Amino acid sequence: MTSLNATLVGESGFERATVWCAVGFALTAAAFEAAARFGAPPTDWLLVICVSLTAVAAIAFARIGGGVGPTVLLAFGPFAGALVGPFVGALIGPFDTVPAVASPLESFGIAVLAATAAGVASYLIGRALASSERAALS
Repeated sequence: MTSLNATLVGESGFERATVWCAVGFALTAAAFEAAARFGAPPTDWLLVICVSLTAVAAIAFARIGGGVGPTVLLAFGPFAGALVGPFVGALIGPFDTVPAVASPLESFGIAVLAATAAGVASYLIGRALASSERAALS
């Protein structure tokens, strides 16, 4: 049971991941809102940057001892900020910026799925890096 607990929760628990989830959400939503306000076209490049930074952060978090659950939670913030953030910004600003493609609930579901996939992959990569570092040191 201890091994399962270490895998799911890890040495670095949910506290750090929760903070970085909130920070990632805020920064990503602000970046998308700023890009929209400055008249940038649909921000595919911004999404690629946010996903890349999220993957690097999640891999680093898993490498230092984060479990699967906290790593998925860490990845959820930026994905939610990118997918749900424009809807939140539309509630404050003009309503014509909301794409008619998906509702906020559908975007939230996509963010959960994307964060789960990215978080699990990042966990596996991060733990593989940590074990290879330990093997190189011994």
